[in-house]
Amino acid sequence: MFKGYRYHFTGLHHDKNGFPTEEIETCRKLIQRLEDKVELHKDELESYEEFMMDDAEIMIVAYGSVSLAAKESIRTLRAEGIKAGLFRPITIWPSPAEKMKELADKIDKVLVVELNIGQFHSEVQRATARLDIEGLFKVNGRTISPAEIVSKVKEL
Repeated sequence: MFKGYRYHFTGLHHDKNGFPTEEIETCRKLIQRLEDKVELHKDELESYEEFMMDDAEIMIVAYGSVSLAAKESIRTLRAEGIKAGLFRPITIWPSPAEKMKELADKIDKVLVVELNIGQFHSEVQRATARLDIEGLFKVNGRTISPAEIVSKVKEL
């Protein structure tokens, strides 16, 4: 028989003993404790990638599978003399907001590309304190192609 603290792993809210609960105040405190824990350790948790950002004049923000299309589009744009770069958040929460702002402050144009209706676009606006962030979104179940990204960048 095990002794000591009982660990109970589920996706449910749990009380101080690890048993599932739906009691509102217990659930609220648990969620707040978890959020505080993430906030306290966000520097350890945040993860991102920069691709060709050193001299970029246009920053493409893309995450997940779309970032592969973004990288290919950046290679194409660079071959045509357009200095584009990629900022790829690996963690969405906590958001690497400070790094996004640092980069966006040096860039004239920012394009957020996402397979969504623009939720991360709103996060980029919040993080960068800019309202001129462009977006390219798709929600029909198909991926965004490098050609679509190239075309959108050329419109900017």
